Amino acid sequence: MGSERSTLVGTPVVVAPGKIFLVGEYAILEEGPAVLAAVNRHAVAQYVPGLNPMSKVVEEAVSRARAAIGEAAAALPSGSVLVDTDDLHQGEHKLGLGSSAATAVATVGALFETAGISIEKNRDRLLEVALVAHRAAQRQLGSGADVVAAVRGGLLKIARLPVGAPTVEPLVAPAGLRLVVFWTGGAASTPRLIEAVQRFARSSP
Repeated sequence: MGSERSTLVGTPVVVAPGKIFLVGEYAILEEGPAVLAAVNRHAVAQYVPGLNPMSKVVEEAVSRARAAIGEAAAALPSGSVLVDTDDLHQGEHKLGLGSSAATAVATVGALFETAGISIEKNRDRLLEVALVAHRAAQRQLGSGADVVAAVRGGLLKIARLPVGAPTVEPLVAPAGLRLVVFWTGGAASTPRLIEAVQRFARSSP
Protein backbone atom coordinates (compact mmCIF):
# COMPACT_ATOMS: atom_id res chain seq x y z
CA MET A 1 0.00 0.00 0.00
CA GLY A 2 1.08 3.58 -0.40
CA SER A 3 0.06 7.21 -0.28
CA GLU A 4 0.15 10.23 -2.59
CA ARG A 5 -0.17 13.67 -1.05
CA SER A 6 -0.95 15.83 -4.10
CA THR A 7 -4.77 15.81 -4.30
CA LEU A 8 -7.62 18.05 -5.32
CA VAL A 9 -9.16 18.35 -1.85
CA GLY A 10 -5.85 18.60 -0.02
CA THR A 11 -5.90 15.23 1.77
CA PRO A 12 -3.71 12.22 0.94
CA VAL A 13 -4.85 9.45 -1.37
CA VAL A 14 -4.02 5.96 -0.12
CA VAL A 15 -4.12 2.75 -2.17
CA ALA A 16 -4.27 -0.83 -0.88
CA PRO A 17 -4.07 -3.96 -3.04
CA GLY A 18 -6.48 -6.84 -3.30
CA LYS A 19 -5.38 -10.45 -2.91
CA ILE A 20 -5.71 -13.99 -4.17
CA PHE A 21 -5.50 -17.10 -2.00
CA LEU A 22 -3.20 -19.68 -3.59
CA VAL A 23 -3.78 -22.37 -0.94
CA GLY A 24 -5.22 -22.70 2.56
CA GLU A 25 -8.25 -20.39 2.36
CA TYR A 26 -10.19 -22.54 4.83
CA ALA A 27 -7.23 -24.18 6.60
CA ILE A 28 -6.25 -20.79 7.98
CA LEU A 29 -9.61 -20.54 9.75
CA GLU A 30 -8.50 -23.55 11.83
CA GLU A 31 -5.07 -22.00 12.54
CA GLY A 32 -3.40 -23.74 9.60
CA PRO A 33 -1.22 -21.90 7.06
CA ALA A 34 -2.28 -20.18 3.87
CA VAL A 35 -0.36 -18.65 1.00
CA LEU A 36 -1.62 -15.42 -0.56
CA ALA A 37 -0.43 -12.99 -3.18
CA ALA A 38 -1.29 -9.31 -3.36
CA VAL A 39 -2.55 -8.28 -6.81
CA ASN A 40 -2.17 -5.12 -8.85
CA ARG A 41 -5.80 -4.08 -8.40
CA HIS A 42 -6.46 -1.60 -5.62
CA ALA A 43 -8.88 0.18 -3.33
CA VAL A 44 -8.25 3.93 -3.50
CA ALA A 45 -9.19 6.05 -0.47
CA GLN A 46 -9.23 9.71 0.53
CA TYR A 47 -10.51 11.47 3.65
CA VAL A 48 -13.28 13.93 2.73
CA PRO A 49 -14.60 16.49 5.26
CA GLY A 50 -18.37 16.41 5.67
CA LEU A 51 -18.75 12.97 4.08
CA ASN A 52 -20.87 10.22 5.67
CA PRO A 53 -19.54 6.62 5.75
CA MET A 54 -20.32 4.79 2.52
CA SER A 55 -20.37 1.29 4.04
CA LYS A 56 -20.17 -0.63 7.30
CA VAL A 57 -16.51 -1.42 6.63
CA VAL A 58 -15.67 2.27 6.16
CA GLU A 59 -17.70 3.25 9.22
CA GLU A 60 -15.88 0.73 11.43
CA ALA A 61 -12.47 1.62 10.00
CA VAL A 62 -12.94 5.37 10.48
CA SER A 63 -14.29 4.96 14.01
CA ARG A 64 -11.50 2.65 15.13
CA ALA A 65 -8.77 4.64 13.39
CA ARG A 66 -9.95 7.81 15.15
CA ALA A 67 -9.88 6.00 18.49
CA ALA A 68 -6.41 4.59 17.76
CA ILE A 69 -4.78 7.94 17.00
CA GLY A 70 -6.22 9.58 20.11
CA GLU A 71 -5.54 13.32 20.41
CA ALA A 72 -4.44 13.57 16.77
CA ALA A 73 -8.05 12.88 15.76
CA ALA A 74 -9.17 16.15 17.35
CA ALA A 75 -7.44 18.09 14.57
CA LEU A 76 -9.45 16.33 11.87
CA PRO A 77 -12.65 17.92 10.58
CA SER A 78 -15.75 15.76 10.82
CA GLY A 79 -16.09 13.55 7.80
CA SER A 80 -15.35 10.10 6.46
CA VAL A 81 -13.30 8.32 3.82
CA LEU A 82 -14.33 8.02 0.19
CA VAL A 83 -13.21 4.65 -1.22
CA ASP A 84 -13.16 3.59 -4.86
CA THR A 85 -13.12 -0.21 -5.30
CA ASP A 86 -14.07 -0.32 -8.99
CA ASP A 87 -10.73 -2.00 -9.70
CA LEU A 88 -11.86 -4.97 -7.57
CA HIS A 89 -15.22 -5.39 -9.30
CA GLN A 90 -16.56 -6.45 -12.67
CA GLY A 91 -19.56 -4.19 -13.09
CA GLU A 92 -21.77 -4.79 -10.04
CA HIS A 93 -20.02 -8.05 -9.12
CA LYS A 94 -17.15 -8.51 -6.69
CA LEU A 95 -14.24 -10.46 -8.16
CA GLY A 96 -13.26 -12.15 -4.89
CA LEU A 97 -10.05 -10.14 -4.58
CA GLY A 98 -10.61 -8.97 -1.01
CA SER A 99 -12.33 -5.66 -1.70
CA SER A 100 -13.63 -5.28 1.87
CA ALA A 101 -10.19 -5.93 3.35
CA ALA A 102 -8.53 -3.51 0.94
CA THR A 103 -11.24 -0.98 1.80
CA ALA A 104 -10.55 -1.33 5.54
CA VAL A 105 -6.81 -0.93 5.06
CA ALA A 106 -7.07 2.00 2.65
CA THR A 107 -9.61 3.73 4.92
CA VAL A 108 -7.43 3.45 8.01
CA GLY A 109 -4.41 4.51 5.97
CA ALA A 110 -6.20 7.57 4.58
CA LEU A 111 -7.25 8.70 8.06
CA PHE A 112 -3.75 8.11 9.45
CA GLU A 113 -2.10 10.09 6.65
CA THR A 114 -4.62 12.93 6.94
CA ALA A 115 -3.81 13.14 10.65
CA GLY A 116 -0.08 13.31 9.85
CA ILE A 117 0.70 9.71 10.82
CA SER A 118 2.93 8.04 8.22
CA ILE A 119 1.64 4.66 7.10
CA GLU A 120 5.15 3.70 6.00
CA LYS A 121 6.38 4.07 9.58
CA ASN A 122 3.26 2.68 11.24
CA ARG A 123 2.32 -0.44 9.24
CA ASP A 124 2.00 -2.65 12.32
CA ARG A 125 -0.28 -0.12 13.97
CA LEU A 126 -2.34 0.26 10.80
CA LEU A 127 -2.64 -3.53 10.47
CA GLU A 128 -3.88 -3.86 14.04
CA VAL A 129 -6.60 -1.25 13.55
CA ALA A 130 -7.66 -2.53 10.12
CA LEU A 131 -7.91 -6.12 11.41
CA VAL A 132 -10.21 -5.11 14.27
CA ALA A 133 -12.35 -2.91 11.99
CA HIS A 134 -12.66 -5.55 9.28
CA ARG A 135 -13.60 -8.29 11.75
CA ALA A 136 -16.24 -6.05 13.33
CA ALA A 137 -17.75 -5.32 9.92
CA GLN A 138 -17.66 -9.03 8.94
CA ARG A 139 -19.33 -10.27 12.15
CA GLN A 140 -15.99 -11.61 13.48
CA LEU A 141 -15.73 -14.08 10.59
CA GLY A 142 -12.69 -14.59 8.40
CA SER A 143 -8.99 -15.08 9.00
CA GLY A 144 -7.74 -11.53 8.45
CA ALA A 145 -5.20 -12.83 5.92
CA ASP A 146 -6.59 -10.60 3.19
CA VAL A 147 -6.10 -7.59 5.48
CA VAL A 148 -2.47 -8.60 6.03
CA ALA A 149 -1.94 -8.92 2.28
CA ALA A 150 -3.42 -5.45 1.72
CA VAL A 151 -0.96 -3.98 4.23
CA ARG A 152 2.18 -6.00 3.45
CA GLY A 153 1.86 -6.76 -0.26
CA GLY A 154 3.86 -9.41 -2.09
CA LEU A 155 3.70 -13.20 -1.73
CA LEU A 156 3.01 -14.24 1.87
CA LYS A 157 2.62 -17.32 4.06
CA ILE A 158 0.17 -16.43 6.82
CA ALA A 159 -1.06 -18.36 9.86
CA ARG A 160 -3.83 -17.27 12.19
CA LEU A 161 -3.25 -17.26 15.93
CA PRO A 162 -5.90 -17.69 18.66
CA VAL A 163 -5.19 -14.12 19.82
CA GLY A 164 -3.64 -11.13 18.09
CA ALA A 165 -2.42 -10.54 14.56
CA PRO A 166 -1.61 -13.47 12.24
CA THR A 167 2.01 -14.54 11.75
CA VAL A 168 3.46 -13.47 8.41
CA GLU A 169 6.35 -14.92 6.40
CA PRO A 170 7.32 -13.26 3.10
CA LEU A 171 7.96 -15.80 0.32
CA VAL A 172 9.91 -15.73 -2.92
CA ALA A 173 8.06 -17.16 -5.90
CA PRO A 174 9.78 -20.18 -7.50
CA ALA A 175 11.58 -19.42 -10.74
CA GLY A 176 9.33 -19.98 -13.72
CA LEU A 177 6.11 -19.99 -11.71
CA ARG A 178 3.23 -18.50 -13.69
CA LEU A 179 -0.05 -17.76 -11.93
CA VAL A 180 -3.21 -17.66 -14.00
CA VAL A 181 -6.25 -16.10 -12.31
CA PHE A 182 -9.76 -16.61 -13.64
CA TRP A 183 -13.24 -15.54 -12.59
CA THR A 184 -16.29 -17.81 -12.49
CA GLY A 185 -18.61 -15.00 -13.50
CA GLY A 186 -20.53 -15.00 -10.21
CA ALA A 187 -19.93 -13.28 -6.87
CA ALA A 188 -19.87 -15.10 -3.51
CA SER A 189 -20.33 -13.85 0.04
CA THR A 190 -17.32 -14.75 2.20
CA PRO A 191 -19.26 -14.59 5.51
CA ARG A 192 -21.99 -16.87 4.12
CA LEU A 193 -19.44 -19.38 2.79
CA ILE A 194 -17.58 -19.44 6.11
CA GLU A 195 -20.82 -19.92 8.05
CA ALA A 196 -21.75 -22.81 5.73
CA VAL A 197 -18.40 -24.53 6.30
CA GLN A 198 -18.71 -24.03 10.05
CA ARG A 199 -22.24 -25.51 10.04
CA PHE A 200 -20.97 -28.53 8.13
CA ALA A 201 -18.08 -28.96 10.57
CA ARG A 202 -20.46 -28.93 13.53
CA SER A 203 -22.86 -31.43 11.94
CA SER A 204 -20.15 -33.74 10.57
CA PRO A 205 -17.04 -33.33 12.73
